Amino acid sequence: MLFALLSLVLAQAAGLSGVTHSDPVPSEIAAAVAAKVAPGGVRATADGTTITFWWVKDLPGASWTDVPEGTLVGAVKLDAAVRDIRGHVMKPGVYTLRYGIQPSNDDHIGVSPFRNFLLVSPAAVDTDPATRVGGCPGMPVSAMSPLMPWAIVL
Repeated sequence: MLFALLSLVLAQAAGLSGVTHSDPVPSEIAAAVAAKVAPGGVRATADGTTITFWWVKDLPGASWTDVPEGTLVGAVKLDAAVRDIRGHVMKPGVYTLRYGIQPSNDDHIGVSPFRNFLLVSPAAVDTDPATRVGGCPGMPVSAMSPLMPWAIVL
């Protein structure tokens, strides 16, 4: 399911390419989180910047509707600064990925045609693989990110 999602994004975006990789899970990820993440994944290159993804070994259900918000989905390593969907800069490093759903309220109307997102948190902050939902639905650990006061969204 995750590979299909990334493949769709890569197929629709200019300047993007992707290949599978067999790299081990990054050592920067906490042991409890790393135990849930499978080695290997997808390495995407966009305009010379490499983004390496690892996915969890097990994702609940057969579709995103079966996945609870805040569920650990994988990890990502950025080799250079990258902008998130809202233009905020994510520094090079290793991050966890959790599933999030954009809230249906007046603050989020028209923000994006998509409600499903991957929320990015520094691996050093997100050390517990349990499903996490913070103070705002769909905004787990990344809301605590030292990079900015709100969630980083991919």
